[in-house]
Amino acid sequence: FFSMLFIDTGPVMQPPSLNLGGYYRGSTDQISRFFTADRLRAELTRNQRHLCLVMVGLPGRGKSFISRKLEVFMKWKDGGHAVKVFNVGKYRRNIGDTGDANFFDPDNASAMGQRQQAADAAMDDMLNFFEEGGEVGIFDATNSTRSRRQWILEKAHGRGIAVVFIESICDDPEVLEENFLNKIKHSPDFANMDLGTAMADLRDRIHNYEKVYETIDDNHLTYIKLFNLQSKVMCNRAYGRLTKSLLPFLTSIHIAPRPIWLCRSGLPVGDQKDEDHNPFAECKVSPLSEEGEQFAIALADFIRCRMVAYVQSIESANPAVHEDGHALEKCVRRSDGQICDTACAKVMASTLPRSFDTCKHFASAAEIEIELYSQLNPIDKGIYEGKSLKEISQENPQFYQEFEENRLHTRFPGGESFCDLVGRLEPCLVEAEQQTAPVLICSHTTVLQVLYAYYRQVPIEQAMRIKIEPHTVYELSPLMGGMWNVAVYKLNTDKPGRPFLQEVASPPSPTGMGNFVFSAESLPVTPVQIPGVHV
Repeated sequence: FFSMLFIDTGPVMQPPSLNLGGYYRGSTDQISRFFTADRLRAELTRNQRHLCLVMVGLPGRGKSFISRKLEVFMKWKDGGHAVKVFNVGKYRRNIGDTGDANFFDPDNASAMGQRQQAADAAMDDMLNFFEEGGEVGIFDATNSTRSRRQWILEKAHGRGIAVVFIESICDDPEVLEENFLNKIKHSPDFANMDLGTAMADLRDRIHNYEKVYETIDDNHLTYIKLFNLQSKVMCNRAYGRLTKSLLPFLTSIHIAPRPIWLCRSGLPVGDQKDEDHNPFAECKVSPLSEEGEQFAIALADFIRCRMVAYVQSIESANPAVHEDGHALEKCVRRSDGQICDTACAKVMASTLPRSFDTCKHFASAAEIEIELYSQLNPIDKGIYEGKSLKEISQENPQFYQEFEENRLHTRFPGGESFCDLVGRLEPCLVEAEQQTAPVLICSHTTVLQVLYAYYRQVPIEQAMRIKIEPHTVYELSPLMGGMWNVAVYKLNTDKPGRPFLQEVASPPSPTGMGNFVFSAESLPVTPVQIPGVHV
């Protein structure tokens, strides 16, 4: 009976890739053993609910800068989940006059007690934060000794909180000098000192820390080491959530002063806009309208003009580079990992034809390749593709009500939610962040709402309320504190001749929650040739 169940089909033919011999014969054997290292990997890959990121490093190494960048990124990425920085220095200053270098002398027993008191207060607040629903706490201090790090581990692990140490190591004289000047300018510890006195006091403080500083070398710890904020990264026992999002973002952080320009694609023929500035009825294949083409021309002139201002700002801040024109050239990293050392800017566009057409005039004049990203395409509305919100509300009132009540997580049937869009845009955000040359991102309303929420720290659940105006450029400039300044330029076609972009003097806030920050003057932008720069 059993022989009837089997049919002899002759010898089984193996795929060519499996016909291996010699050394590689064992590579086709099925994996069946589970090693100790595998169990460790599985343990480290778990996504724990509570995560404590502990900064480590000498003063002036950018720890607070990194902390703020991480806080903004993780709030944006995780849909507004509770993330908070606990800066021990703020707790220390609440104790009293604790700013001069002598306070940080390891032989000063009284000061050591006060410093521990400040750390205890910050730790207690962080643990309470986790108890009240917090998910990611960032413990911002030097944490420069093994004993201090062990104390943190015991406190956190006692509450079931995972710990990752992030050590910032810097020995680049130029980076250190810039960090020192920024710290002196903004830290309350140096508020009543002149520059020379403050710099000497800071160097004395660092010397006191160096007496007892112990770099992380415990291989049983989970840690990430950053070298000079750009040149090297070392990672130990970090998997899963960390390597998927946190580590790529950390590697993208730097302090280059390049601008990032955000703009919508020029309006297409037959564009339909609703009152909420969400053009859900966009046609993906429509060409640029006449006004859209005017915007594309004005955009090219605008970017070229702003490149002049960018180069001039670099020259004025760094007089030495004026003597060497090659020093002004910035490398652009392509999405495929290749480096282009002749491009003056990186241009990122969606795959929709009108997005490419909006950038083509500038890219052609500057001999820059437009890189197309499907991640920058509009949100996928599934079965409601091409329909306006009004049409959707009439066709399916129940879905529309759910969408209005929770725009962040409500998914279009067969399509995406805005939360899905955040995940899709994360690689593009990291790609833009890591560039040291200027970046132009030309996309669409829903995408730019999500990106703008990151740069302006708008709660992600409010992103869909941000008004992204057509034929408008949002110029973002990095600040030393890790935040971004913004200026807005709109298309002006009222005057005869070539259209241009003009800065808006007092534009509205993105969601009615506050005002933008702008440069002092509002000037029309006219075409300017850039000497010595590839445009």
